[in-house]
Amino acid sequence: MDETPSTPPIEAPLSIVIKMPALLQDRLLAFPIVHLLRDAYPEANLHFISPKDKMEVLYTLPFGGFFHHGDDE
Repeated sequence: MDETPSTPPIEAPLSIVIKMPALLQDRLLAFPIVHLLRDAYPEANLHFISPKDKMEVLYTLPFGGFFHHGDDE
């Protein structure tokens, strides 16, 4: 009987999607939660959905992520 060794399944990293609030002040207040998520899931990919206005404030986070433009509502 010819048996080939089985390879373990490739596990995709966890992705966490965070829809940031529209108001700049609320976005800044959400930063502690983002830091807690990063600490709890260090290997996860963080995806931020944010309005185009003031998107650059997310670039101040001390870790990487994927930034997506969403509706302003």
